Amino acid sequence: MPTVCSASSATQWTVLWAGHPLSVTANQLIADMVRKLGGFTFEELALPLDDMREMSRGGPDLSYDFVTRPAYDDALLTGDAEFLRLVFQLMRNYSIDSGRLIHALQNHDELTMGLAHFAGAHADEPFAFRGGQLSGRQLRELVHRRCMAGSSVNARPTT
Repeated sequence: MPTVCSASSATQWTVLWAGHPLSVTANQLIADMVRKLGGFTFEELALPLDDMREMSRGGPDLSYDFVTRPAYDDALLTGDAEFLRLVFQLMRNYSIDSGRLIHALQNHDELTMGLAHFAGAHADEPFAFRGGQLSGRQLRELVHRRCMAGSSVNARPTT
């Protein structure tokens, strides 16, 4: 789990934010105060789905969509929507409402391909994909490879 500025050694830093009780409480207090003043809040954190679910309970009204964007990129670059279907199924399993997500295919001149849910705590978790099982780590690496291959100059569609 990530943390904010905690050094376990001079060279190893970790980040404490998502999932930490103080972070969840602070998010809820800030969002509540903004709503009382007639506003709304959003978060821009690339989180695994379980952390995203916890942060959204009483917290920000909207969340930047780091969840489906890599899956949309993969589907567009490969012509295969199976990973996109898997991501939407996981969102349903974790009760993530896609209507709360601020969608953009890419807001920078890059493919970010974060895939936060398939790293960290879920890296060794098995996921059903293409009739088999892949670990989160394997699935993340596969999607990265597919998107990099699909986005190269030689792989672009011809007209």
